[in-house]
Amino acid sequence: MPEVKSYKITEAGRAKLQAELDDRIANTRNEIAREIDFARSYGDLSENAEYTEAKRKQSENEERIAFLQDILAMAVVVDESEINTDQVSIGNVVRVFNHAKNQEFTYHIVGVQEADPFKGSISDESPVGRALIGAVVGMDVDAYLPNGSVVPSVTVRELSAKSVPKKLFIIWNAFAVAATVVPGYTFMNAWILAE
Repeated sequence: MPEVKSYKITEAGRAKLQAELDDRIANTRNEIAREIDFARSYGDLSENAEYTEAKRKQSENEERIAFLQDILAMAVVVDESEINTDQVSIGNVVRVFNHAKNQEFTYHIVGVQEADPFKGSISDESPVGRALIGAVVGMDVDAYLPNGSVVPSVTVRELSAKSVPKKLFIIWNAFAVAATVVPGYTFMNAWILAE
């Protein structure tokens, strides 16, 4: 029997996914149904671009609904009141020092389904997140990308269970994410403002 994968997720992440699922079921389905009905009013469906587009949107919405239902069914919510601040785990906010850039960076370690590197939330399964999991304050960490290259060494400076600051400067995590998607990608430098 195949092993069922579970996804660790924070309560905030679970609530966000649940809100999206509820909206897609209650609102998006109805909007698309109205679009399909309107497109049918044009008559011949074989050459009806509006109908074809509405059916495509319906298919995409139903796929996303099924995906969200599966994720939520397999989600294991991390109790944020029990987040360990002795070593990095899901739910921690981690402040690190990048030796190559001589700068500090802050990351919120989250489950893969709620990761958003442009807002400072990185997955525990990303190269950088995986390298940080289990690290303690004062520890030097190297992240290895799928292409074999190494992200510059960082030192864990602080662990907490509090929220991510409003302004973040993200360099090497964005690089890690991009490198897993775009082969041969070398570096990404960006000033990011979180919401």
